[in-house]
Amino acid sequence: MYRLLNLLLLFPLVTFSQFRIITGIVSDESGAPLGRANVMAKALGEDGNVKFAMANAQGQYNFTLDASKAYLLSVSYIGYHPDSTKLDPSNSNLRHDFKLRTKNEQLREIIIEHEYRPVIIKKDTIVFNVEAFAAGNERKLKDVLGKLPGVEVDRDGRVTFNGQPIRHMLVEGKKFFGGGSKLAVENIPADALDQIEVIDHFNEVGFLKEVSGTDEMAMNVKLKEDRKRLVFGDLEAGGGNGGHHLGHAALFYYTPAHNVSVIGDINDIGKSVFTFDDMMRFQGGVSAFVNTNSRPSFTNLNTFTSDNRDVVENRSRFAALNFSSDVVEKLNVSGFAIFSRLLTDRRADTYIEYLTNQGVTNEERFAEQGNDDLMGLANAKLDYSPSNTEKWYYNAQWQSSGNSLSNLLNSVTNLQNSYFNTLSDADNHSLKQYIEWHKAYNVQHTTTFVVNHVYEKNTPLNTWINDQAFLVGFIPLETDDQYRIEQLGRQRSNSVDALFKHYWVINSRHQLHSNIGNNFARVDLLTSERQLLSDGSVNSFAEAGFGNDVLYRLNDAFVGLDYKFITGPVSNTASLYGHWYALSTAQTDGNHRLSRFLPEPTWKSEYEIRENERIVFDYQYANSFPRVGQLNSRFTLTSYNAVARGNALLANERYHRSALRYTRFTGIGGPIANASITFNRKVRAIRNELQFEGINHYSMPVLTDNPETNWMAYGSYSNRVAFFRVGGNVRLSWFDYSQTVNDILANNRRTSHQYTVNMRTEPSDWPRASVAYTKGFNRFRGNTSSRFTTDQLDASLDWRLLRDWSAMAEYTYFRNRNTRTGLSDSYHVANAALDYQPEHTPWGFRLTANNFLDNRTKVSNSISDFLASEQVTYIMPRVWLLSVRYKL
Repeated sequence: MYRLLNLLLLFPLVTFSQFRIITGIVSDESGAPLGRANVMAKALGEDGNVKFAMANAQGQYNFTLDASKAYLLSVSYIGYHPDSTKLDPSNSNLRHDFKLRTKNEQLREIIIEHEYRPVIIKKDTIVFNVEAFAAGNERKLKDVLGKLPGVEVDRDGRVTFNGQPIRHMLVEGKKFFGGGSKLAVENIPADALDQIEVIDHFNEVGFLKEVSGTDEMAMNVKLKEDRKRLVFGDLEAGGGNGGHHLGHAALFYYTPAHNVSVIGDINDIGKSVFTFDDMMRFQGGVSAFVNTNSRPSFTNLNTFTSDNRDVVENRSRFAALNFSSDVVEKLNVSGFAIFSRLLTDRRADTYIEYLTNQGVTNEERFAEQGNDDLMGLANAKLDYSPSNTEKWYYNAQWQSSGNSLSNLLNSVTNLQNSYFNTLSDADNHSLKQYIEWHKAYNVQHTTTFVVNHVYEKNTPLNTWINDQAFLVGFIPLETDDQYRIEQLGRQRSNSVDALFKHYWVINSRHQLHSNIGNNFARVDLLTSERQLLSDGSVNSFAEAGFGNDVLYRLNDAFVGLDYKFITGPVSNTASLYGHWYALSTAQTDGNHRLSRFLPEPTWKSEYEIRENERIVFDYQYANSFPRVGQLNSRFTLTSYNAVARGNALLANERYHRSALRYTRFTGIGGPIANASITFNRKVRAIRNELQFEGINHYSMPVLTDNPETNWMAYGSYSNRVAFFRVGGNVRLSWFDYSQTVNDILANNRRTSHQYTVNMRTEPSDWPRASVAYTKGFNRFRGNTSSRFTTDQLDASLDWRLLRDWSAMAEYTYFRNRNTRTGLSDSYHVANAALDYQPEHTPWGFRLTANNFLDNRTKVSNSISDFLASEQVTYIMPRVWLLSVRYKL
């Protein structure tokens, strides 16, 4: 592996002398720069490859060219005569400036010319022509996206542009599997791509874009014409050591009116198919106009979302169908269905330090866990457009999942050594539906009306089994040969939301939006705990204050105004909403009601410094009401060492949120910069009060006037230096809060700092190599303190070796150090692949090595409200896999 690192470091030095950088400025005859001029370098020879560049706002351009070849360098700009010059290999001049002459002749006829440009920048859309960036060895969409300036794809398939997340993934203008990214980037073939569009301020309803004020970004994938009206995709099957296997199919059919996508996957090598972001989208199913952030969703899809190589064993089954059809001229029907089953065996050793004021308390946990997670989901959407100024949507989604867990835990402290067998089963079902109506009456007046309904049901069953008494003094145990505690639960929720919104465009600089709506939620919560004795009798915990039967209702009726106005280069939105909140709970120990009128103002300003460079400021003053689990008045068993109780007298939290963001993107080869500062402050906060006895603890939430402050800062910058893009980023956070532990109020601070420097090759026809180093600091300070430092090195190489061969390698080194104890742990993980794909055959072969260093553990650390932990996770051993692929 050190040889791989040496190769990555020596590669730039070996290849530097083989290339030369040509720079210059494009201007008119007066010397004024011609920003966004198109510059092309065409190799003079048999291959005749072409490279494209676009001048930045100052007219500057640059190329990285083969030093052994002659090139024809040409430039064009609308309204000017084109110009060109020849660059010979012997020419030592590495700079050439162009001065273009204005076209003065008048045309007697209209001539339409096609002008190919690698990047086209419009007001809210940037279009990348794939041909200008692809080298020909890319397999999937993610391989192409990684070569586009400003676009990043992480290992979990999440896509960002200029540091901002892509929220909607479209293919031919239609959402792909609900708009998630990983299913698209991992499955759409690279050779089917024509253009990639990045769309800012995206709104699915076209005529709402100018008035909605959305900040979300979308990416639209355009396919080549010869890939439409036929089935394309690929099939892959492979086998390896230890009986490991992989089967994958991705099939697509696109026409202007109909499209169908089918994805299937079966593997036991820890490969996931969709990400956490996709899961949140699938778990959503509600209207984008309805704010449901404060409502819990009981369908647990987290286990399906990331590569499951941090397990001892993994078996995955996945199938998905996506379709869209224009059934009649004005009606489109679309939808998707997903089925997944994931069986995993996990093993982890955790070393915990409890951050309490009763002295140092430590615990070691050794856990072996088996999971069986099953999920099915179906979504259908009707899109009806009676005219260009009216739009109707109806969306319905059904979700069903089952999660089974068996966990063997050995808990070791200085007082006892306990073995627990924990069994958990949960069935989750939900139905989500909404209807939307949007109508533009004229250029000044537009209306939106939305009704949203969600029904969810969750029925968990948890069992703790131990050969000795536990939580003594916290739960009413009866002496027995074996202790078996069972917890039953049921939670059902119904919510109905309605919103009426009117957009009034007064003129080009002023808009007024009026809002009226109501959000209603009802939750029925039922819990009970009991001890099953060896003689068959039952010891109910109800008389000791356990068991909850809660009816929770929260109604929010609101009216509000949004005033948008433009002053020079600054766009502002001032909003004021009035909310009538009514919260009530009915439970065994009594009924409680709370009714309040609360104003909630917001402010947003966006300053566009120049094209693709802007500063955005947001401020919000809002309220958050407690959830049903925080209001139950009786005890609940939450873990083998924890008991919780709600507080029926809780009221709303109040908080300020503000954010300042800066983004800059200057096109191909130019600097890319992002920065943001976020400030959250709760003036009234709900915080758990804790009582500890050793590792056992009791918690209850209380509403305090002790403020909580959270600062977060992020900044990144990269620029092209010679043949490389060099940059770095910084992530900083400070969280100050107060918490009562064992009747003593402590002022706590949690900090996390990460500093990264990185470098990667920039020319698209070079082997793609990257190196990044990250230094991290995590610290807790209160009545006790804890501090960790981390070092992480990441390196990757993607190299087209010969005409038909390509190789990939990635390496991660991670070191974690507890600075208080001086103890440290580290691990190395590396993966590699060798791919063979002849140009004129649909058959391809791939040899993959996952964890080829055969490392068996990973280490990590975390700090929460009252504990700091270091975890050693056992991972899958080395896996060799040979697979064969067939491209349709």
